[in-house]
Amino acid sequence: NRVGGITEARKIWAMAAAKDLPVVPHGNDLHNLHLVFSQVNTPFTEYFPNVWDGGNTHFWDLYEGNPVVKNGKISMSDKPGLGYTLNHDVVDKLRAKRVGK
Repeated sequence: NRVGGITEARKIWAMAAAKDLPVVPHGNDLHNLHLVFSQVNTPFTEYFPNVWDGGNTHFWDLYEGNPVVKNGKISMSDKPGLGYTLNHDVVDKLRAKRVGK
């Protein structure tokens, strides 16, 4: 998210909940989904499938364990932390190479 991290996002949710306002964050990345699933004032979430018209699949390629919708529902990962596994093959392809000396 772009609000300063998980702690700041939770503060926003708390302020909105105090006024009985819903919060629906942009993006379905696992860090946002952890927040969405833990809040009572989030009625739904945004979801982008891994192939979309914008053509930017770096995030989906860079991490394994991205959320997948099944029967209209998203399940959370049971892996430690946020549930991502870094795809080292993609990291190697994207890594900048030093040229010359």
